[in-house]
Amino acid sequence: MKEIYVQENDFGWTWYYSPWIRRSVMATENGIEYVYAISDVGIRVGRIDSLSAPLKTVVFPRPNRNNSR
Repeated sequence: MKEIYVQENDFGWTWYYSPWIRRSVMATENGIEYVYAISDVGIRVGRIDSLSAPLKTVVFPRPNRNNSR
């Protein structure tokens, strides 16, 4: 998920970061192996034999930090 960058703003500062993969899950269906990569901003699934071409990426909705204060 290195192409997903997160922007944070707080107290007049802005910074960006690329999320780290926190967990991964391996699964097999009909003889095809998949890996699900889970980070703090989303989930991505790809086939083991073609990891450079992910099948799907779902980005989690960002919390509205202005309402939490």
